[in-house]
Amino acid sequence: MRRILALAIILVLLAFPVMAQEQKPFTPEQQIENLTQEKAQAEFNYHSASIKALLAEDKLRKLQKKYDLLLVQSQKLTAEKIAFIKKQREGEGKR
Repeated sequence: MRRILALAIILVLLAFPVMAQEQKPFTPEQQIENLTQEKAQAEFNYHSASIKALLAEDKLRKLQKKYDLLLVQSQKLTAEKIAFIKKQREGEGKR
């Protein structure tokens, strides 16, 4: 048990200086490469978002058409219901 604990302490003490080292500044070539990668990623994100927006607009148009059809059907059914109720009341009044 003591050996394991001692080994763990030694590993931590050896790893600490490695973790504490400062990262060296990037060379101009590395900076250019990083900026190029960031630009490519930003363009990809922009195009991906554009495609998602177009798909959402298409879905919205489809839903709007479906809503409009359901609204017309609802209005027709309401008109039929009103006509049915009027006929029913007229029939009750004649009795």
